[in-house]
Amino acid sequence: MKHVILFAAIAISAIGCAQSKDNKDLPKVVKEAFQNEYPNMKVTWDIEEDGFEAEFKLNGKEASANYDKKGHKVATEIEIKENELPAKALTYIAMTYPNKKIQRNS
Repeated sequence: MKHVILFAAIAISAIGCAQSKDNKDLPKVVKEAFQNEYPNMKVTWDIEEDGFEAEFKLNGKEASANYDKKGHKVATEIEIKENELPAKALTYIAMTYPNKKIQRNS
């Protein structure tokens, strides 16, 4: 019984931390910050523990922008292909991590 209660508490907690939020339910300051930088962009919002994440396409690529609760952008990610990394970065990675492969580019 203790395991069931613990599992339920963890599941409810996880749902609360990664909840989708409709654009109309966002704090005005967060919505305005996103719209100022990415006007007329179709976006999906997620609630995170320390703010909000906007997921959208930018020039045909998957992208996300993270905002704190005051509407300040704290991070941006844009999906890129390995061959889009700068040559110097690829050389550095190959020399510093010779036995490793790039698994995620953003």
